[in-house]
Amino acid sequence: MNAVGISKTLDREIKNLIFKHNGELNTSNIDTKYLNNLKYKVRLVFEWNQPGAEFELQFVNPQKRFFNWAHTNSEIRERIEDEIKNNYRIEEYEFYGDVAGEWIINAKYLGEIKKGNEIPLVLKCTIFKDFGYPSQAKEEVLVHFSNTDEKKNIKTLSIN
Repeated sequence: MNAVGISKTLDREIKNLIFKHNGELNTSNIDTKYLNNLKYKVRLVFEWNQPGAEFELQFVNPQKRFFNWAHTNSEIRERIEDEIKNNYRIEEYEFYGDVAGEWIINAKYLGEIKKGNEIPLVLKCTIFKDFGYPSQAKEEVLVHFSNTDEKKNIKTLSIN
């Protein structure tokens, strides 16, 4: 099984699971790399239902500057081919350091709905606030896309 494409996410999930349940687990035989949990103000994990789906994520910071991540064949063809070959559809982002303020997370569907296959793109965003801290909280947001160039707000986050 090839898990290279999701290794970062797997490592973080294992570390966080051990952190959250440390008192209940025998950690003597666990690799020490999993015993030091990571800490982020916010961790965003995106998952989608369609292999090869083309879309764009947009992150707008409190200063109204933005960053786009295009999940398209023209931008990241090799990665999309690897996702299809190894059956994964996930990406994550972390906010740490001085990130206080209001952040806007948007998505835009860039694919086409084909006749006979009207299954919409479903994008799931799992939001972890205070990831790796005892106060960690989790929220899931689902957005559905059925039209080309459809743009939706996933979430507006207030980060302290």
